[in-house]
Amino acid sequence: MKSFLLTGLMAFLATVPTFGAEKSVKPYPLDKCIVSDEKLGVEGKPTVFVYEGQEIKLCCADCRKEFDANPAKFLAKLPKANAEVAKPTAPKPYPLKTCIVSDNDLDSMGEQASFVYQGQTIKVCCKPCIAKFEKNPAKYLKKLEGK
Repeated sequence: MKSFLLTGLMAFLATVPTFGAEKSVKPYPLDKCIVSDEKLGVEGKPTVFVYEGQEIKLCCADCRKEFDANPAKFLAKLPKANAEVAKPTAPKPYPLKTCIVSDNDLDSMGEQASFVYQGQTIKVCCKPCIAKFEKNPAKYLKKLEGK
């Protein structure tokens, strides 16, 4: 009789709406543990829980103690990550018709190369110019000023 009543009570409680519960949980935006910065899944199945409406993923149960001791320290990592996910920046168009490194026509060496540096598209006449650019970007970026 007790098990019948207990089963009935549990079935009833399962149908009762939970008032004040979080309606939506912000998804966890990182692929690493918020505490240890270890890649998730390396230590086994991640520990997942919700803290103040934010899904949190940890590489292992041991990191939970450290998180609970100072959640604000670790939550500070999330706004930046959420902003990066929410607002990807489109690279600016490249304004020059010549290689930023060699000043040669972009098609002078065959297939040109391009990459994004600090949100700015950079085009060079060849792949070796990328390495030259990376050694002293400030020198070459001056050519883009005012363009």
